[in-house]
Amino acid sequence: MHSVRSADSGAIVLTCSSLQFLDMLSAAQDRSSVEYEGIYDFLRQRQLRKTMALSLRSLRDPPPAKPSSAPNPNTIPLLTRVSAPGEVPRYKPTIRPRPLSELGGSGRRRVPVLEKANFLPFLRLTKPQPAIVSRVIRQKAIRMTKVVETLQAMVEETQEAAEWEDQWEKILETQQPIDTSRPPRRPGPFLAGVKQDIYNLRGRLLGLRLDDHARGEALQKLVMEEKALAEKEKVERQERRRKERQALKAARGAAPGSVQEFTDAIRGDVGDQKKR
Repeated sequence: MHSVRSADSGAIVLTCSSLQFLDMLSAAQDRSSVEYEGIYDFLRQRQLRKTMALSLRSLRDPPPAKPSSAPNPNTIPLLTRVSAPGEVPRYKPTIRPRPLSELGGSGRRRVPVLEKANFLPFLRLTKPQPAIVSRVIRQKAIRMTKVVETLQAMVEETQEAAEWEDQWEKILETQQPIDTSRPPRRPGPFLAGVKQDIYNLRGRLLGLRLDDHARGEALQKLVMEEKALAEKEKVERQERRRKERQALKAARGAAPGSVQEFTDAIRGDVGDQKKR
């Protein structure tokens, strides 16, 4: 009972406020009235506050641009396609493996890891994964999924509809009922068109899979080359350290000042080898 009275009271208040607002608008039609001046001042102050807010916003420093994952047109591709159009796809590495002198950092080669996401091969070079790599994987997965879904819809739905459409055309031509319990032996124009589309989509899907397989083989070859170079460089480091230890051991039996001089000479030779 109390809630009903509260609702009625609220409706009465809202109705009275609406009537007062209508009376004010009616009185504001006269430009010399107090109501007109009040509404005019309210709108003018509102516009002034909006203008000031926009002016202050323009004085602020623009927000920093978000890092873009768009491909850089100046970037050299990791793989280059070497097969001619119409041939089975074949790729080869473009810029890797790189010589040790170009790697920088710790001076040791970091062998990349061959990974696969959504059946797409790629190399994991660093952690976290760069945004451009995630973008390429996502775009390729979306493209592959779209082709598969379109092919599935054609096989399950469009092909059956085309069969019934061809039968209907045959009924109209002969004006005689035909057996609809089995599909016609010869495909009609509708079914033939759908089958051609299915054939084209299957060819496109096969091409995408062959391309991914060729990329995976090229990346696997690149990883094996990187591993071989890493092992070779590891042996060279071990041999260099062995020679340094032998040189220091031989210098200990010489004069006291010769040890430091010999060590400096060894380090100088190592530095020259790295520069070369």
